[in-house]
Amino acid sequence: MLARRLLQSCGFSDSRTTVRVVLGEAYLIRYRGMAGLVRREERGILLHISELARRVGVKPSALRYYEREGLLTPAGRSNGRRVFDEEGLAQLAAIDFWREAGFSIKEMAVLLADMKVSMSAVKRIASARIAELDGTINHAERVKELLSEVMACHHRQLNECPHYQNILKARIDSILLDDYRGFGPRWHERSPG
Repeated sequence: MLARRLLQSCGFSDSRTTVRVVLGEAYLIRYRGMAGLVRREERGILLHISELARRVGVKPSALRYYEREGLLTPAGRSNGRRVFDEEGLAQLAAIDFWREAGFSIKEMAVLLADMKVSMSAVKRIASARIAELDGTINHAERVKELLSEVMACHHRQLNECPHYQNILKARIDSILLDDYRGFGPRWHERSPG
């Protein structure tokens, strides 16, 4: 009966909900099949680390890694497990945005260390990333064009294709002129070790 009144005061009326009361705080352990969802009246909705990880499609170890790197802060613990509140969800949403944009953990740490980071810092980091993306796009377009030329060839064997032979000849000439950049850093420009 107490559990039912407690649920109703929290805005829940489903009798299938399991509630545990600890020191006067209500934790919603299972509500309509959402195991791992925790609700505390004064703090809003909290998610256990395993439930949050499942919802965002990562392993809990990824969330712990973000925590170690200072990107994600749990709201506390419930039964020894980390729980995340709205602030943690906002941090994770920001991590997801910057990760999708291709930013490194180090770059994200700069951006997320202070939510009041200056726009000039954001623009500087974003500008560098856009330049990298432009380079990647240009490279992909060049590769697509070369592959399209090879696919347009009507010869029966690859070694008879003039487009392919021209591509190889250009690379051989570039190697002989010591101007080839196809395999990454040149051997004498590589860092030792």
